[in-house]
Amino acid sequence: MDIIILLDKLDSEAKTAKRLPGTVMPLIKQLRAALDEKAHSDEKLELDRQREATRAREQAERLLTQAREQMEKLTDDQDVIVLAKARAEQIESEAVDAAEGIRKGADEYAFEVLCQLEQELTRSLSVITNGLRTLQDRRDGAAAEADATETNYEDTEISGKQE
Repeated sequence: MDIIILLDKLDSEAKTAKRLPGTVMPLIKQLRAALDEKAHSDEKLELDRQREATRAREQAERLLTQAREQMEKLTDDQDVIVLAKARAEQIESEAVDAAEGIRKGADEYAFEVLCQLEQELTRSLSVITNGLRTLQDRRDGAAAEADATETNYEDTEISGKQE
């Protein structure tokens, strides 16, 4: 179940409940703020990951451009050409490896942050579920108490008429 839906249910239950601790509504507001903060954190994480990927691509392109430039400069002699091609391939390989390393690092960072976020959201969902369960138990208890009071009143009224 979506956390926002649960939060809305909790908010609705709290607003319609006859008796609540005075701290419930501020807690709901704090929970909403925390969820908003997490959403912004996720957006920032995605932007950071995209920036890292862009930086890696740009660095790889620069290295490839350098490799091509070096290769073009070294075309005078056949031996030089062979060496230039080997060096260009080496630089290209290094560029690809560097870009891959940066991408893997960005992915690992994103994975760790998302795992932490998942844990925090799971804890928040547990708090919301427990809050809803507590409120429902209170409602059920209040309804049972009202039924018991009504039954006692009717029993008293009936026995009073028989006497």
